[in-house]
Amino acid sequence: MRSPMILPWIARRNSLTIEHAEALWQQTVKTADARFGSLRNTSEYWAFTIDDFLRRARSNGIERPDHRPADALGCPESSRPPWDGTIGFTFGPRIADETC
Repeated sequence: MRSPMILPWIARRNSLTIEHAEALWQQTVKTADARFGSLRNTSEYWAFTIDDFLRRARSNGIERPDHRPADALGCPESSRPPWDGTIGFTFGPRIADETC
């Protein structure tokens, strides 16, 4: 089975190599297949698979909860707007001299 497209991001987020993350994904798929059998294309199967993979990645790596795009800009914590639980998108190129 192919690995999810977010696997490299999860690997980086948890300080894992891509190869280690792919091995964790294969273990997760085997566990999910044993648990769900022929019910592979159900939402419960995929929810379990992703949740189990994230759990394995966290337990095998070092999650960096402080990693945010604003950190890469060198912006202080207080300059970030509070997160309201929604995902917002900005269209167009990012301006290099954009302030925090």
